[in-house]
Amino acid sequence: MLLVTPADVQQAKPFEMVVVLLDKFGNRATNYRGTVTFSSSDSNRTIPNSYTFSVQDSGVHVFEKITFMKNGFQCINASDGEIKAVNNYSYVSESKPKLKRLFGDTHYHTGTGTTNHEFTKTGRGGDHRGHHTSAINAYQYARDVMRLDFASTSEHDNGLLAYSAWNRSQEITESFNLPGKFTTFFAYEWTSPSTSHEGHHIILYKNKGNKVFGYSEYDTKHELWNAFDKQNLPAIMIPHCTWTKPNHAIWDKVNNNYRIIGEIYSLWNNRFLIQPGDDTQRFELSVNNKWSYQYAWANGHKIGVIGSSDNHTGLPGLNNFTTACVHAGGLAVVLAKENDRDNIWDGFQNRLTFATTGTRIYLDFTCDGHLMGSEYSTNEIPLLAVKVAGTNKIELIEIVKFDGNEYKTIYTVKPENRISIFQFKDENFTEDSIYYVRVKQVDEIWRSQWAYGNAEMAWSSPIWVNYIK
Repeated sequence: MLLVTPADVQQAKPFEMVVVLLDKFGNRATNYRGTVTFSSSDSNRTIPNSYTFSVQDSGVHVFEKITFMKNGFQCINASDGEIKAVNNYSYVSESKPKLKRLFGDTHYHTGTGTTNHEFTKTGRGGDHRGHHTSAINAYQYARDVMRLDFASTSEHDNGLLAYSAWNRSQEITESFNLPGKFTTFFAYEWTSPSTSHEGHHIILYKNKGNKVFGYSEYDTKHELWNAFDKQNLPAIMIPHCTWTKPNHAIWDKVNNNYRIIGEIYSLWNNRFLIQPGDDTQRFELSVNNKWSYQYAWANGHKIGVIGSSDNHTGLPGLNNFTTACVHAGGLAVVLAKENDRDNIWDGFQNRLTFATTGTRIYLDFTCDGHLMGSEYSTNEIPLLAVKVAGTNKIELIEIVKFDGNEYKTIYTVKPENRISIFQFKDENFTEDSIYYVRVKQVDEIWRSQWAYGNAEMAWSSPIWVNYIK
């Protein structure tokens, strides 16, 4: 059972709450007829006492005119006596929030980005595990089941992708875009030749009508960047790390115009691509590993972080809630004024992003009031402020610093509950520094054929602080 509320709401301002029932594979539980009761951390909130699901609900019910009256972090709990909802906290402000945390998935596969059967003669397209899915069904799943705020199907550009499907894919993507409710972008996955080792990248377009620059014609990052320059339309190139090979060249060239956000977590953080074995921090550590984001940041890449699912079964945003959900899904979170293309794109461009391993962890990180993803200069002692609300008990929150030589955890908090708010002054600020926040929740152990830990995590985009001498 998932219970979803907006991450940022205004006191006494009505919002929607959604309860979703899933089977063990992550499909919508259309036959669910249970009675769910509700409680809340806010005693003055407006919520129903209980609700019995009907055949019309088909496993999903939207509750309108829900309100919180108390400021700060608040949540709503739900249970049918056996199943307890996985829920998220909302942060309640007296006035309208300046920025909202919006959750999405910018990287998943459906075969062709269409309904597939339309292009069987010209090539099924996409990834071999995505041949029997549909972009329409995937968008519906992202919007109606996972309740994501934004999404984009992103098929491979290799020989399986029929370029004649691109226009149809864009039409489907455009048809699901509903400003204020659900935002879609146009994307494909550039798969660099194995000889160049330049890595996979998600090419994200803001508007319809852009071209697919496939690797067969544009086989290096420089050629892609030149193509974007000539096209002269909004584009973002999102690094997607895969195998951690010693000769990985994904970070060998810097381009902070197009590569401004990157996937620090996806399906590929799983050691075997199927469970068990989630290797959550594979692409974070260390400064000497050429596939690591710590290496990238230390070598001039001004890049924010997101999570993505890279789901190949048409279920974008699905997390590994059970051992039968074999595709662990990350989420991209962007801070934006409103849920529409212009505002989300601005959030991407300004690196106002953070990543989670698939749950709606709330994360706020500022340095002297500057938001995550910012760069600024000072000679004052930086004041770092952190605000976190988890979907389970938080085991550890770390502030990590790079001082030009090495990464160090300079401050830790072990809340042992779901909420933590704190500040820290870096008295050792004497050179240009990079700061970011890492959040780890308690292990959620499942007992099945394999027993293994799964600790959900979140990472902020860094803040670059230049020291004025």
